[in-house]
Amino acid sequence: MKIRIGLCVLMLLVFCITPVQLASSHPLSGHTISGKVYYSTQALAGVDVELIPGSVAVPPIDVTTTAADGSYTFLNVSDQGYTLKVDRPGPDYVPYSTLSILMAGSDLTEDLYLPKRLYTLFPDFNQEVETNPVLCWSDLPEAARYEVKIVRSSDWQEIEHPKNLFSTCYKTRANYTIGMPYVWEVTAFDMFGHKTGLTDFSGRYTITAQGIGIAYYPGNAWTLTSLNQDISVTLPDGSIGEKAYLNYQRQKDPSGIPGLLGIDHSFSVVLTKASDFSIDTVLPGQHYSIHVTYSEVELDDVIESTLALYYWNGSGWLKEDSSQLDSVNHVLTAAPDHFATWAVLAEPRLKVFLPNVAKP
Repeated sequence: MKIRIGLCVLMLLVFCITPVQLASSHPLSGHTISGKVYYSTQALAGVDVELIPGSVAVPPIDVTTTAADGSYTFLNVSDQGYTLKVDRPGPDYVPYSTLSILMAGSDLTEDLYLPKRLYTLFPDFNQEVETNPVLCWSDLPEAARYEVKIVRSSDWQEIEHPKNLFSTCYKTRANYTIGMPYVWEVTAFDMFGHKTGLTDFSGRYTITAQGIGIAYYPGNAWTLTSLNQDISVTLPDGSIGEKAYLNYQRQKDPSGIPGLLGIDHSFSVVLTKASDFSIDTVLPGQHYSIHVTYSEVELDDVIESTLALYYWNGSGWLKEDSSQLDSVNHVLTAAPDHFATWAVLAEPRLKVFLPNVAKP
């Protein structure tokens, strides 16, 4: 009898206790992470999504691929912090996009957005520029607005960060230090606020001294172009009689001129003889050419149709008779016969501010 009772107790231990012990050694607890991967409003199929514990530097513990509708799912995820990493489906996109999440006792739904690559167009990488340059980048059809972030590369101090730009160029406004390198990035957002484009700090430029010059030899045509590539001065063949130096210097816009405003395209052009460094000019009946390009972002405060080149005659600013405006291509040209300090000026735009009227 004792033997039978012992067998029964042993069987109860095997069939009753063992399942509980197995369940504790192979827990089925955990939660689900799910969502969709998009570019703007377009679902992305066939994109790899990685589940990484902690930071992106750690190897992933799970990888899945999005379905035809862009959806992804991770099952049995324990509570802790993770990084979701989305790898790009092609070269048009940034290499990857990440999102930090925290699992804390419940399922989690997170949609992920993969931006496309934006490209900086001007200045070129490591180019020397004059203050204040116009920064330009590639267009993105889905972008509703852009942000530009400019930092000083020596200590990553943020210098400018305009956040509501609606064109693909931005005129810098801060006071920059000559000789100091800066880097900049552009971020694009669609109409819903989703990040759709990024340049990843691919732009770098150095502010340099604003004066440049070239040597001119009779019998040759020479062109001097500003570091910002917005102003060029050309001396044609036969315009001067001896070797000379053509000197260009960026200037601040003149102020206090009744009825006129500048758009930050002011400069001086001086010709000096190589023999004794005295002031020279073109031969009688000869002219040289000035070519100035401007952008839409510089026209906020002026009327474009009134743009013209003006020069300082020693006592006041006079409009150059040969000044010509090409508003289609955003170009001003002139063919003067004298060297001077020049400024692109225009009539100010009338701005009307309506008062806030409280409703009764």
